Amino acid sequence: MYMQQDWMMRQIIVLTRYIASIILGGRNVKYELPDKEEFSAADELHCELKKLLAVNEFCRAEDLLFAKMDSSDDEYLAVALDFYDRLNELTDDVLEEYNFPREEILSGVQSLAAKFGLEIKD
Repeated sequence: MYMQQDWMMRQIIVLTRYIASIILGGRNVKYELPDKEEFSAADELHCELKKLLAVNEFCRAEDLLFAKMDSSDDEYLAVALDFYDRLNELTDDVLEEYNFPREEILSGVQSLAAKFGLEIKD
């Protein structure tokens, strides 16, 4: 079981880095807020997602991510990759406790790639 979860964690890491390299030109998957006072809609979404992650509202956060996603703006992709990267850093116990198995992270990343026009085959 642990070997499978470790394998899946690595697959998620590789996939998020691959998407970032193809669509974001190799930009880091960690989303950084600008130093300016006015945030873009993507910046606001990033803040909302971090708040939901902090209170273990993983399903609600993912629903919000896809509801507000604008696939014509790569900043939303950067926010989403950061979101899935943060989820992937959590332990299996925490993910299971809040009903968000690691398979759901992988599925979300694959759906995200498709939304931005990148076909990922299993």
